Amino acid sequence: ADADVRPFPLIVWHALVEPVFRAVQAEQDKIGEPDEMSDDEADEMAAFWYQAAAGEVVPA
Repeated sequence: ADADVRPFPLIVWHALVEPVFRAVQAEQDKIGEPDEMSDDEADEMAAFWYQAAAGEVVPA
């Protein structure tokens, strides 16, 4: 099954995901939440967006 997965271009990752990530962090800063997420949270977010980009998950 792994052979069927197309590599997800990093340029697309940075073009699409990073601005959203930055916007979320900016909102958290306004609320006063810590802007540092744990490694686990970052990994989960990366996995989620990777799957979403591959069409496996539809973001709510």
